[in-house]
Amino acid sequence: MRTLYAIGMRVALVGALCAALVSGCAQETTEMPLDPATNPGMSGGESAVKQRAERPIEPRPEVPSRPPAAVDVPAKAVNGTLYVALRPLADQVGGSVAHDPVEGTIEAAIGGHRFSWIVGAPVLSRDGVFLPGDFTPVVEGKEIWVPLAFVRDGLRWPAQTAEGGRIRLAVQNATVEAAKPQPNRPALATLRAADVAAYLQHLSPPIRGARLSSRASHLPGAPRSYREGVHEGIDWYSGYTGVAITRSTPVVAMADGVVVRADRAYREMPKAERDRLLAECRRLGRTPAHILDRLRGRTVWVQHDGGLLTRYAHLSAVADGIDVGARVKRGQVLGYVGNSGTSSGVAGTDEDLHLHLDILVYGEPFWKYLRSDEIRLVLEAVFSPEKR
Repeated sequence: MRTLYAIGMRVALVGALCAALVSGCAQETTEMPLDPATNPGMSGGESAVKQRAERPIEPRPEVPSRPPAAVDVPAKAVNGTLYVALRPLADQVGGSVAHDPVEGTIEAAIGGHRFSWIVGAPVLSRDGVFLPGDFTPVVEGKEIWVPLAFVRDGLRWPAQTAEGGRIRLAVQNATVEAAKPQPNRPALATLRAADVAAYLQHLSPPIRGARLSSRASHLPGAPRSYREGVHEGIDWYSGYTGVAITRSTPVVAMADGVVVRADRAYREMPKAERDRLLAECRRLGRTPAHILDRLRGRTVWVQHDGGLLTRYAHLSAVADGIDVGARVKRGQVLGYVGNSGTSSGVAGTDEDLHLHLDILVYGEPFWKYLRSDEIRLVLEAVFSPEKR
């Protein structure tokens, strides 16, 4: 690995993609469309039809039943970390990549699995389960660079050699998980409110002794006009939860799990930067994913079994020992309540202290397909008084 790193630091990326990456390997879109710029076969027109008519008919090349044993992709060092080019990697194994620059998201289908990133964030989702590590992507025009950690820990493909600004990867099917996925993965869209409540029943409150707020604006689905969006989680405030909440109030893990993100080095954004992000939300009429990620402030994300992820936002600090990859137990302190990412946090005051909590099921908010009355029923069942 040190050899790869040293070579990656010395070499510079030269040239574009080879005209033919692997002999006999046909590009094929699986699950998501490729950009036309990287898949010329998607474009056509009268001249193309005419050319096909004038050519003798040739048999179509046979599409291989399995990916190649190894692929060569561009590589380079970014701030001391070795990165690989995502599109060429996906192209060579019949995968696909979709980048939404406005939303600030990247999705890829590779090896029968779906991966997703938020631009500027370290997190990586594999089939809705978040993996521990730093997978922050780098976007340069139409090219997307991802850390070698994505290959090693996401795809679980070993790197073999590196030379001339390229790296050779052995294609394998193994992977690493942050937590065990449930064999019978639930289709969230088909679950009734009672089913969702049962699925979340083992979770405990994120603040000891706190009760669920009855205020509608503190619950999922409430409008957030300042950013042209809706509230995605549950807010826990003093006066509404039955406990006094200060900067020293501990936030605890709601179940056993693995820390997949801990913003220990978080620095509050300047007011001008936050104002710029909110102006962009107003211009678009919605809150893009990458902006919402910034507005959450300092966060800790914990991946649990069964595809459950709990996300704790606006923290004032991360607790000692809460680092990416750490295993935590139910009730273990993750951090402390704050107001980071909010207008008062940016202003440096102690106003608006609260915990914002998100609960995701395989990458989707648990409430995504429920009515507002059903959301409240689910939360009342999950955070019943006896659990405090």
